[in-house]
Amino acid sequence: MPTLTTTANAVQRRALIISAGGSRGAFAVGAIRALEEKGMLNFALVAGSSTGALIAPLVAINDIATLRRVYTSTSTKQVIRKRCLLWAVLFGNSLYDTRPLKRLIDTFLPDQAAEAVLKSPMRVALACTQLQTGEVVFFSNRAAEHDTLRDRIIPLTSPEMLRTAMLASCNQPILMPPITIGDRQYMDGGIRDISPVEVALLEGIRDITVINLSPEKTAPDEREFTKLLPIMGRALRLMISEIGEGDLEKARLAGARLTIIRPQAELNKDPMVFDPREMQAMMELGYAAANHTAA
Repeated sequence: MPTLTTTANAVQRRALIISAGGSRGAFAVGAIRALEEKGMLNFALVAGSSTGALIAPLVAINDIATLRRVYTSTSTKQVIRKRCLLWAVLFGNSLYDTRPLKRLIDTFLPDQAAEAVLKSPMRVALACTQLQTGEVVFFSNRAAEHDTLRDRIIPLTSPEMLRTAMLASCNQPILMPPITIGDRQYMDGGIRDISPVEVALLEGIRDITVINLSPEKTAPDEREFTKLLPIMGRALRLMISEIGEGDLEKARLAGARLTIIRPQAELNKDPMVFDPREMQAMMELGYAAANHTAA
């Protein structure tokens, strides 16, 4: 069975953190559905990185139905499109084109829904890596309330800026292009923050639920790796696991009461592949995992 673990030191305000993981975000959606049924979606803050940044805004407006639809009907071609490898290496800035993903975001978060996110009493924080400085910043529907966050929060001012920030948080370097917002370029928050607990800690929140899309230990993969993309994919998964565990340790050291919902084993072979049947199965695993938490 999937596992859920808890550490101590509860406080009143609560945060939900949704980690990076591509198509594995379906696991998070299943977990969120279970939390909703338990009446446990009353968070002060919801933060996400990469696929978590696609999910977090819809959690803030309690549109779980749209999340379930997106994560059970989306195919790979609706997210990324391969570029000619030679052209990409010689002239391009990425191996994949993510304009399909931008169209998908525009479709499931139209202006009316985006405006509701911007006005939500729940703080939304989308982790992105600023390419020029290398720092993690958080695009948010509210300005910073504490000096500790003053230089890290970028307020979202329009529905289009929100959708563009969601895309930026998803775009992995080399595989996907950097996204320009204002006069800066941004990329996947998962480069530095797989599970962006830091924004909750800086807000003074110590009761944190993390939906982590990787198992506690990365399983060995005995294949012989001979091609570029499988090698890159394996390296990214190892990196994600290492950074993600570091994020959780940071929260523990800060004295957070951590509730971690995660799978026992790797959810699928390639999180860059969006297969509706696989995602439905992952969603059910997430639902089962979250149902093991105490009410």
